[in-house]
Amino acid sequence: MEIFVVLVLLGLVAALIFPSFTRGMEGMRMRAATRDLITSMKQARTQAISSQSVQRILIGSDEEGKPFYAFADEYGEVSKSFPLPEKLSILTEDGELPLQVSFYPNGRSSGGDFMLKLDENRQIRVTVDPVTGFGGVPKGEGQDQP
Repeated sequence: MEIFVVLVLLGLVAALIFPSFTRGMEGMRMRAATRDLITSMKQARTQAISSQSVQRILIGSDEEGKPFYAFADEYGEVSKSFPLPEKLSILTEDGELPLQVSFYPNGRSSGGDFMLKLDENRQIRVTVDPVTGFGGVPKGEGQDQP
């Protein structure tokens, strides 16, 4: 009987903890995807400088609505594409997707500003500086934001 009571209590505790655990995992996936995207932007900038050609990162959704980002050359030819977590949405100021961020041989970029949004309470703003060409999360915005 005691084992049965302990098992019931463990089941109740697991049922209470599981939703917050999955919510935390989704937030971790969003932050990891943001870091990967920013790293890819750095790679595109470095490639633009070393090859002395324009490199682009395209950020958008495919025909099925799944978010992604991709490396593209100066003609828009995609060389490699990476999926973003499915629950993630991409928001731009003008609402236009795909967003294209170009990196130039002199280290500059076309600039960019967009949000990766998981839900109403969890979103991360990403900016790309047009002068330096570096992308990142503005200070104080690295946490899940309302």
